[in-house]
Amino acid sequence: MPTLHATPYDITYAGFYFETAEEFTERMKKAPFEEVEIQFIDGTDEDCLLFKLCKPHQGNVAGYFEALDTGYEGHRLAALSYLMEYQGTTWEDATASGALDDVDVYEMTTKELAEQFAEEGIYPAGVNEQVLPYLDYDLLARDLSMDYTEIECLGNTYCVRAS
Repeated sequence: MPTLHATPYDITYAGFYFETAEEFTERMKKAPFEEVEIQFIDGTDEDCLLFKLCKPHQGNVAGYFEALDTGYEGHRLAALSYLMEYQGTTWEDATASGALDDVDVYEMTTKELAEQFAEEGIYPAGVNEQVLPYLDYDLLARDLSMDYTEIECLGNTYCVRAS
């Protein structure tokens, strides 16, 4: 579970660390201040990226913890990152039911995707095995980049496309 910190806007008060939405709510009830900034202190890389995407504040910090419980990792986290950072989708729209299902995610470079599509006969259409060694995969990858975006997410390369 990640550790967050509630930092009061009034610098005369000390903030507090918390690890759950319930703990945050209870501590805020007892605090002599009303408004805080939520900061990410410690957790996994996935927790940190989810924090960055969710942008929790005191009004929606429970939503961040719900997102942690949902299990955004790997391909789902890459799809969420793509929708929000590359497509400009809001958190609410990106996490809406089915939104992530409309995103194609491949954990590979665009060139590797072009090679996979060629071997499977998907792209370019109608190519048989005898032609495969003669294909220029760099050019095919460039063509695929018109539809797919190559992104880095937590040290992995993904080719992503919103359907």
